[in-house]
Amino acid sequence: MTPDLPPCDESSERLLVAEALLFGPRDGIEPKHFFFDQHRWIYEALIATDPLEPPLVRVVTELRARGSLASVGGSTELVRMLPDDLSALDDENMAVHAELLVERWRKRVVAEAANRIAAELRGEQLDSGEAWKRFKQFCTEAAA
Repeated sequence: MTPDLPPCDESSERLLVAEALLFGPRDGIEPKHFFFDQHRWIYEALIATDPLEPPLVRVVTELRARGSLASVGGSTELVRMLPDDLSALDDENMAVHAELLVERWRKRVVAEAANRIAAELRGEQLDSGEAWKRFKQFCTEAAA
């Protein structure tokens, strides 16, 4: 994790995208969990397509239809995302990366909520009781 970025893990994101390009989306992982736009767009394209076609073909076709294939680096970049050693995609390893991805997303949601509530408190738009209630609501939603 880079100090300049909100909580995220690019290597976990890349591995989960690679897994999805080869085997389809992982249960419990949604596009919103990805911090990097390109990874999120790839996952969105995969979910929006016919699951009977090979995942990589589906993503290329869908991104091309949306006019956004170049935004993810083109089909060459999609292939480059695939690991040389497929053992990196074993289920136990990928489960750890999936948990990390969701945990980092939750941290981003909580941090964003805290920042918004703090701004509203500074602007006297909220009293402390309402701020606490909203913060607990954001945290509950992030934990779901």
